[in-house]
Amino acid sequence: MKFIEQLTAYIEEHLDPRHLTIVLPSERAKKYIGASWYNRFKKPVWLPEMITIDQLVRRHARYPIIDRTRALIELYAIHCELDQSNEPQSFDDFLSWGGLLLNDFDEIERYQVKPKDLFRNLTDIKEIENWSFNNETLTEQQKKFMEFWEKLPTYFFALSSKLEEKGMMQAGRAYRELAESPEVLFKLDKNRNYLFAGFNALSKSELELFKQLHNLGRGHIIIDADAYYLHSATHEAGSFIRKLVDELHVKSLPFVSNGLTQRSKTINTIECPQHTGQVKAIASLLNKLSEQELNETMVLLADESLIAPLLKNIPKNVGTANVTLGLPLQYTALKTWIENIFSIQESKLRYKSEAFYTHDLRKIWRHPFVLELLTDTEKKRFIEHEQRIINKNILFVNPETVSSGNAHDTLLELLRTPWKGDWVLAIKTIRQLNHFVHERIPHSSVYDRAILQRFDEVIRDFQHLVEEGLPTISLKTFKHLFHQHWSGKALAFHGTPLKGLQIMGLLETRLLDFKRIYAIGMNEGKMPPTNPVQTMIPMDLRAYFGLPTPREKQGLFAHHFYRLLHECDEMWVTYTTAKENIGSNEASRYLKQLELELCRENEGVVMHKWLYSIPTSDSGYGMVEIQKTDEVFSRINAFLNGSLSASKVNKYFSCPLEFYYRYILDFGEEEVIEEEIENNRFGIFIHEVLEQLFRNFARHDKEGNKVTPSPKNVTIADIDHMLEVYPDLIEEQFIRHFHGDRSAFDSGKNVLSFQMALELTRRILLKEREFIAQLNVPLFIEYIEFTMEAELEIQHEGKPRKIRLKGIADRIDSFGNEFRVIDYKSGKAKKSEVTLDERKADQDIVSYISATKHALQLLMYMYLFRSIKGFLPSQASIYSMVSIEEGPLPLCIKNDGLLQDVVDELPAFFEQFVQELLNQNISLRHNPESKYCSFCE
Repeated sequence: MKFIEQLTAYIEEHLDPRHLTIVLPSERAKKYIGASWYNRFKKPVWLPEMITIDQLVRRHARYPIIDRTRALIELYAIHCELDQSNEPQSFDDFLSWGGLLLNDFDEIERYQVKPKDLFRNLTDIKEIENWSFNNETLTEQQKKFMEFWEKLPTYFFALSSKLEEKGMMQAGRAYRELAESPEVLFKLDKNRNYLFAGFNALSKSELELFKQLHNLGRGHIIIDADAYYLHSATHEAGSFIRKLVDELHVKSLPFVSNGLTQRSKTINTIECPQHTGQVKAIASLLNKLSEQELNETMVLLADESLIAPLLKNIPKNVGTANVTLGLPLQYTALKTWIENIFSIQESKLRYKSEAFYTHDLRKIWRHPFVLELLTDTEKKRFIEHEQRIINKNILFVNPETVSSGNAHDTLLELLRTPWKGDWVLAIKTIRQLNHFVHERIPHSSVYDRAILQRFDEVIRDFQHLVEEGLPTISLKTFKHLFHQHWSGKALAFHGTPLKGLQIMGLLETRLLDFKRIYAIGMNEGKMPPTNPVQTMIPMDLRAYFGLPTPREKQGLFAHHFYRLLHECDEMWVTYTTAKENIGSNEASRYLKQLELELCRENEGVVMHKWLYSIPTSDSGYGMVEIQKTDEVFSRINAFLNGSLSASKVNKYFSCPLEFYYRYILDFGEEEVIEEEIENNRFGIFIHEVLEQLFRNFARHDKEGNKVTPSPKNVTIADIDHMLEVYPDLIEEQFIRHFHGDRSAFDSGKNVLSFQMALELTRRILLKEREFIAQLNVPLFIEYIEFTMEAELEIQHEGKPRKIRLKGIADRIDSFGNEFRVIDYKSGKAKKSEVTLDERKADQDIVSYISATKHALQLLMYMYLFRSIKGFLPSQASIYSMVSIEEGPLPLCIKNDGLLQDVVDELPAFFEQFVQELLNQNISLRHNPESKYCSFCE
């Protein structure tokens, strides 16, 4: 029989429901008890009062129980009174240890520890830690350390007195007083009985309360346990209940079952290499269940962060699914919304600007709440603004320059309000923002509206506290306090828990039984959870005084898990081996315990192990393969009808899949705002400055036409003049990049980039001066930024096809009868990257050229130059702005091979490239020897 049914039978037989209060560990069991009560009598009957233990304590507490944030402020006020130093500790620093102290004070009360005894022992331990064998005197720091521990009793008693004066108390104090004076429970009803159902881990105060009421004959204690772990002296799942039985001086308590050792069970474990694959595995199993089977099934979220993907993957056959767990607000879009609001204020302080920091503004624009409340017209406008901001690299944006519509502009006006340490204004502004968004989000977005409404309810109390006055704190501390107040709160889902599939967290399962259980996320660290005890009291001292240690927490969760198996016939458990966090890729210890212990004790318990993996075609990680359909061929032909550059063709041979995304689908690269100059960016700046410096010496314009009158040659005097003016030109490039903000490169990494650009440009010009000095003939600049194009006819499937080759030469110069084509590179270049090996007899032209990094580009320059001039240039070179001392690195072949022969075969290279690209049997996929780009990942 299920525990709830046993409970109602016990009440009917032994207790008067009119004078009965059922005390429960949580709210969730109330509806189940009510339904069981109705099914038992099938007529109107008196339902006993049902209440949680926390509600019971609060109802009978002498004073209202203070919330944690308010208690921290009160404790800080006491700390300031006791701290007699010249520089009192700030509230920001106090928070690093004040919260731990508050936890310990609450537990001292809840576990009925004598505070003087505990603090005396704690002080002795700290004295021993500072004790010196050499009898050396303590340093000033050690003395302050000892003074702090000696003051702890003063903190404890001062806080209790202060709360008493203000008519408030900590929760631990309320538990202690109720245990010491249980007679207050009978003030209104002298015949009242209390039934405590399904409790496991009890504090000393709770245990004492149960014991007192039990001895009076007015307290009935019913446990939900199994003999398998209860009667084992070492099994952690029964440790608390064994202690309860001993304290009550009874042989046993109702109800102890024997289901774990006498009932047949099938337990299936599913190993999932992917984290979210666990949800898909369970969804496929749910899809096989009938309506009746679903009514007896519960999905346990051992990893509650999987709630969102689970809700999205519930199969259609699940007609009714009731989520009876609280969804933590910090797992919703609300978390990033609040982070974005605070980020705007943090940027105002960091950059001392009233304008929006661009990255903050773009996050606001892309947030789901904002996208839901804006009209299509407003969205279109801010997309246009965003593109303009990216193109001009604007780091700070005034709201007036991005006006997009009423809702959008009102939102930005609220967000731009500077708080400047006015925390009343801050909390009011946050609430105004939430109300504004809540009112405009469509009513169909029930989920988001519920989140915002719940959040507003939570922070209302925090607003009252802020209005009463906070200590002097920084924005960082205010953010910490604010986050502490709301992040632990949850959005409660209310459904009909008596029909359909039930979805629960572990704590919501207490007292409830299900025939079929699917547990998702049973990894070590999730079940049992890794929750270190936050305390200032050493663990051995905690154990001595009966305060909880990690061992007690392990026993608590062990009982929660094992009691699920009491009435369960079939259990499916998933865990992931994905390496996301340390320890998170191991299966829960409970699964190994079941296999090594329970299966040996009960031969009817059978365990099966399965492996579930999302098919690679769905996951797509590194295995995407693009087949050449008619649509793909259409795009490829459109690509070939354009002009081919060396970078495009090289990308194909480097990684066909990245080539497909970048050039066939024309995804390009994501445009970003650069707040720090990257290496390639200041390389572009240098390139632009060199173009400005040498442009007036070019004997041809960008179209290839001769300039009249023909410019003179470049002399040493000209280079000396360039060395004088180039710093201003570099500065202009940086100012233009930062949209007129000179301060953007006055400090940090950007000032280093600016200095580096100056130094590299100076070195390039000095190298140029050195080159001219050693020449016996004048140096002429023929072209700057010259676009060379040529049409090439190739054969495909026996038919001629024309393609267009294109290359942009950074510089073409001449001296005497020699011509050089030069391409500037911001990165490092090696001689090996411009040196072709001797060609093997059986080596095709594609593999030969592709084996050398810059070969194709330089060969194309030579081919295109010849198509225009009728002869090959003397050299085509890469000029690395990093390896300036090496000068231009010309393309060559080992052992003085003839480049002309390779240039002559360039048409064959492109013919082979086009034929492969148009071959339907060759798919486009990632090259395993290439790095993964953002597309292939």
